[in-house]
Amino acid sequence: TLFEMAITALATGKPFHMEYYHSELNKWLELSVVKMDDDHLINLFRDITPIKESHRKLEESASRLAAVFN
Repeated sequence: TLFEMAITALATGKPFHMEYYHSELNKWLELSVVKMDDDHLINLFRDITPIKESHRKLEESASRLAAVFN
């Protein structure tokens, strides 16, 4: 879980990075977590929905193009 990953980052000092879909916001988010000191983490969120949508459209186009050549 995200909580367990945060606890591990706090204990080890090893940062982590992930992407996930937030269904309530209907958005793809990128999360980076870095240890600041013994008691604090820095959490950075970025909306990557436009990037994910562009990738999806590109994959759909590639699939259609492959179907034409096949």
